[in-house]
Amino acid sequence: MNLSAFMHLALLSELVNVNLWDYQSPNGGSIRKALDYLLPYSLTHNKWDYKQIDKMNNESLLPLLQMAQRKYDEQLYGDWIKKIFGKNFKNIVIGQKL
Repeated sequence: MNLSAFMHLALLSELVNVNLWDYQSPNGGSIRKALDYLLPYSLTHNKWDYKQIDKMNNESLLPLLQMAQRKYDEQLYGDWIKKIFGKNFKNIVIGQKL
């Protein structure tokens, strides 16, 4: 997912004192807006109206939500983790369930 790449790039940018977390493109796009746009699709089985390159996997959202928790709003993205993963989110390991 491209959003994962952008978020990891933002993490790396911190090493050179560049803040990509709060960057907003001239047309208004940002990492946070992209994540916020994507999240409702993780709760429903609504059809993605755009070209689907790879199947959406909610487990791949967990590390992105954890990064967003630390960088943006702990409560908001913590609530999304609970909505998507329920009470079992602590048992999820990237790529597998315990």
